[in-house]
Amino acid sequence: MQDSYAKLAVAAQENGCQCWPQLSHAGRNTDPQVNSSPMGPSNLRVQAPKFAGSKPIEMSIEDIDEMTAKFVSAAKAVKHAGFTGLQIHGAQGYCT
Repeated sequence: MQDSYAKLAVAAQENGCQCWPQLSHAGRNTDPQVNSSPMGPSNLRVQAPKFAGSKPIEMSIEDIDEMTAKFVSAAKAVKHAGFTGLQIHGAQGYCT
């Protein structure tokens, strides 16, 4: 898989372009068709019709630590593959 990322990084940066992959955890904003019980830092529901079917599960400290480790692992993979940089998405209620 890592070779595929490296090939993508090279191709995406041809002609002086930059490529910054984005990492995110949708948390409570996960589409209910994907997961009707998404994990997030709290069990607060999204107040939007699209997410009405979701009942978030509050993450434990251990869950949060595991997610943090996964972000670190993904960031290392992005760096190792040779991308220009990395963006971590943490807006629009994803962290609630």
